[in-house]
Amino acid sequence: MNRNPIKLLFLSGLLVGAASALSSCGDKFDGLTINFWHTFGHTVADGLQVHADNFAKAIQENEGVKLRIQLTYKGGYDDVKGEVLKNFAVGGNPTITVAYPDHVADYFASESRDGEYVVNLAPFANDSKIGFGKEDFLGDEYGAEDFVEAFYNESTNYQKEGVYSIPFLKSTEVMMYNLELVKKVMPYYDPSIQTDDEVRACINSLTWDEFMEFCEVAKGRLSSISSTLEYPAYYDSDANLLITQLYQNNIPYAGFTEDGKSYIGFNGNATNPTAAQTKAYGDVQKLLAKYKAWFDEGLFMTKGVNGEYSSNYFVPQKCMFAIGSSGGSGYSMPSSNEFTVECAKVPYANNNPLYVTQGPTLAILNNSKLVASGENDQAVKYAWKFLKYITNGKVNAQMCTSNSEGYIPVRESAYTTAAFTSFMASETPYVKVAKVVVNDVNGRYLSTPVFKGSAELRNQCEGCFADVMKLGKNPSEGQIKTILDRAISETVKKM
Repeated sequence: MNRNPIKLLFLSGLLVGAASALSSCGDKFDGLTINFWHTFGHTVADGLQVHADNFAKAIQENEGVKLRIQLTYKGGYDDVKGEVLKNFAVGGNPTITVAYPDHVADYFASESRDGEYVVNLAPFANDSKIGFGKEDFLGDEYGAEDFVEAFYNESTNYQKEGVYSIPFLKSTEVMMYNLELVKKVMPYYDPSIQTDDEVRACINSLTWDEFMEFCEVAKGRLSSISSTLEYPAYYDSDANLLITQLYQNNIPYAGFTEDGKSYIGFNGNATNPTAAQTKAYGDVQKLLAKYKAWFDEGLFMTKGVNGEYSSNYFVPQKCMFAIGSSGGSGYSMPSSNEFTVECAKVPYANNNPLYVTQGPTLAILNNSKLVASGENDQAVKYAWKFLKYITNGKVNAQMCTSNSEGYIPVRESAYTTAAFTSFMASETPYVKVAKVVVNDVNGRYLSTPVFKGSAELRNQCEGCFADVMKLGKNPSEGQIKTILDRAISETVKKM
């Protein structure tokens, strides 16, 4: 998330009195500088700076190498991507960058030769001296198998073989809800559900159709439930809504042919489309029409349509359900105890609960100026060591419990640390979120293929869904088809 949420209640003493080592170094620093461009708010960035300073100290004490990790905030993910692409040619890009895997694929496309910019981390991961699990002084206890499988798979899910990114902190979508408002609706939806625990169990097990039924019941009673309510539900990401529904309904999204070429799974207008593409093309149109009907009933709103995040409606009780990233769950926490905030997994379709993975992934990049000066290999080597350090179980657990915006660890070993077990045993709204992600979502993540144009495909899904919802009531099949065709066409241009 790019916004700065409320800090977790369990702030680590690590931050007390900590100051950036960079503020006093300036241009006088005579060691190795590793530039790291990021999207983090102050909570994550401050915690990361502490660990960066600790890493630099450990490297100097154990290897005699003087270095610093220079953190630079560059805005949102798309801002970072734009800056990186713009700076490749002039050697102004960082050595470490936050990047969606889709963005890494765009970096590949900028290369005039394989490996010009994006570093393949597989040789480092398997190195006998500095690979995973080889350096105890960096807390580097375990191999790549210690990563949560779905998170690490994302690092290899590229169009070419190799490891081109490393997961740092992860999140997924969750559904926050106002317990008191939901309890007012429940007697009309299912009078047999009476206790708070029964209400929680019900909401946490809803299919999407059942969820829409609940929202329909709520919609008919908004004014009697609360004078502030405008919508029963609010969804932050139109792209995630559509892509998740494609996967949950077994509608092909994207993939690779046997010869490695990428394709859009629902492109019925492709040259010689497959039978699967033709069927999916029709299925997507039906899916969009189904959601448009629910939207026209006033059962949900999205950020793509309304331009505002769900938290802006959830906190002032203008909606009772807010679906968004667990990494931004702090925004849905009211400043006082006006109501009880609960968390559930997002309702799913077709008995197929699959969810997107979100949260920062890190890539290492070559820099042409450093190549010319002979410093690039050294910068890449210590960037790799730093990625190992901040993803070791203890540091990763501390980042998630003390400096987190609602993220969960990427290492299995992090879940057994004292910091994480203590956090999970506490009683805060953030723990409710973490428990849903860890215990209920429980690794059921979908992983979209990454290729040149995959970022555009996601962006077009975002716009396609919102544009269909913005149509007048009862749109024709032709109107929906026109919007879908435009999304497909714009994606194909970037592939």
